[in-house]
Amino acid sequence: MLLVGCGKSSNTNGALLVDSLYRQGRYFLDVHCYDSALVCFAKAEEAFDEHTSVRYKGKIYANLASLHKDAGVFDVALDYAKKSLHAYESLSDTACVLLSWMDIADVYVKMGGEDMYRYAQKCYDNALSYFGGYCNDSIKGRIYQEKGVKYVHDNKLDSGLYYLYKSLTYPAQGNGYSIRN
Repeated sequence: MLLVGCGKSSNTNGALLVDSLYRQGRYFLDVHCYDSALVCFAKAEEAFDEHTSVRYKGKIYANLASLHKDAGVFDVALDYAKKSLHAYESLSDTACVLLSWMDIADVYVKMGGEDMYRYAQKCYDNALSYFGGYCNDSIKGRIYQEKGVKYVHDNKLDSGLYYLYKSLTYPAQGNGYSIRN
């Protein structure tokens, strides 16, 4: 599907344009047109001005990070994930900050390698401790589960089992991970 209607008109104010492009990008994600979604989010980023809400910036950065991660462009994905984190931190939005740390960890995991797994573990720790351990139980369970899986993949079975068992005490939340290679 080709992208249509993502141009900038001369009489559209910046905030309205960003909102429109964000909504178009989300639509294209929903219908699995990832290239079109990427174009919309990139154009929305170009349209940022002093009136663009920080929340929209965070959302757009998070979507750009996800799309670049899925495309295997990890350095760009990491930059956008960090921009999203900083936007949400400036809003003191605990839930979005926690999820941003998870997104950054996921990029490190996708990059592969022992160093990247260590960075991912630090991100999970940051997610758990960001606001004195505040997060809802399903997110906490997911963090423990992902930490456990990463430790197992890293052949640190004792640590992996510890976190996997710990994750069982929280509500289940699937993430598509498998302990098997």
